[in-house]
Amino acid sequence: MKTIELEKKLVIERELPASQEAVFDALTIPEQMNQWFYGMPEGYAKVEQDFRVGGKYTVHMHHPDGSKEECGGEEAHAPNGEYLEISKPDKLAFTWRSQGFLEHSVVTIELSRTDTGTHFKLTHELPTEDMIAPHTEGWNNCIGHLAATFI
Repeated sequence: MKTIELEKKLVIERELPASQEAVFDALTIPEQMNQWFYGMPEGYAKVEQDFRVGGKYTVHMHHPDGSKEECGGEEAHAPNGEYLEISKPDKLAFTWRSQGFLEHSVVTIELSRTDTGTHFKLTHELPTEDMIAPHTEGWNNCIGHLAATFI
């Protein structure tokens, strides 16, 4: 077994105008995930998952015209991984892999109630500094799409 040290952390926090339960559902129900889980400014996703600890998932990201998002100019972008922790409605953790771009990382999403909705905190543990910028852009797009589903 190969051990990969995750040295860098990308942290994004946002207030979402929805209940904690509604946000958790949007993060875990494929029909809802399809509406927001794509890292480019416009598009859609097709999510496949086995939602349980140890279960696998794949997110197929598509442009509005139906073409697949390119990752590093090489392969279709379909991040995938395994669920590590599911604590409804507070926390979700999963591995994140992008073929040809990133072999292993860990994403943790923590949710907490606020007076106006839900505080959303995403932490993406990455192996190197140069992975932060592209993932920041992608996650900010995803979270923006997620927030728009509650408007």
